Amino acid sequence: MQKNLKLVSKLYAEIAKHNYRKALVSIVSFLLISVASIHAGVAVAQAQSPSPQDEQRQNLELADKFRAGGQYDKALPLYKQIFRAYEAKLGADNPNTLYSMDLLAITYDGLGQLDKALALREKNLAVRQAKLGADHLDTLISMNNLANSYSDLGQHDKALALREKTLAAQQAKLGADHPSTLNSMNNLANSYSDLGQHDKALALRVKTLAVSQAKL
Repeated sequence: MQKNLKLVSKLYAEIAKHNYRKALVSIVSFLLISVASIHAGVAVAQAQSPSPQDEQRQNLELADKFRAGGQYDKALPLYKQIFRAYEAKLGADNPNTLYSMDLLAITYDGLGQLDKALALREKNLAVRQAKLGADHLDTLISMNNLANSYSDLGQHDKALALREKTLAAQQAKLGADHPSTLNSMNNLANSYSDLGQHDKALALRVKTLAVSQAKL
């Protein structure tokens, strides 16, 4: 808490001196420290797997261990096997299938195979939108993941548009101060920065900081 207060004081001091670059650093530092729960919340939402089928449980546990240890090359064939098995047995829109698709996309990301991750995330979002609706929490997670893929591939206009849509949906469904909403605000600010819209990025980060500070 004391560290947060020091960072907030530093932020306002830098803004008063019109030193926006240092102000931005202070905002990011604050978010990394005091809003760590945002990222934890998103990670939990993505990691809440449906009960895996018994025949894939061991493969999933082993693949998760490899991925957690950064051994994406070893995790990849296991996740492929799990995804194909779920898709064949349970169908393309089953929660287990979609969850394994998420994990496979993360693994492709880890291996630098960004195009493959993007293709999976586009398919994942389309299926969840059709099955669950546009404002379901799992759909919003898929929107966030797809926007991240667009950003990773330098498709910043697409990332911006999708992040604006994701944020609007989360604000309506979850509220302005929900951790996922705050995470999306930070992501949208990143898109503004990527496109050189630094004034918008700074304004949004200041707003994110204010909401985070009030909630914490």
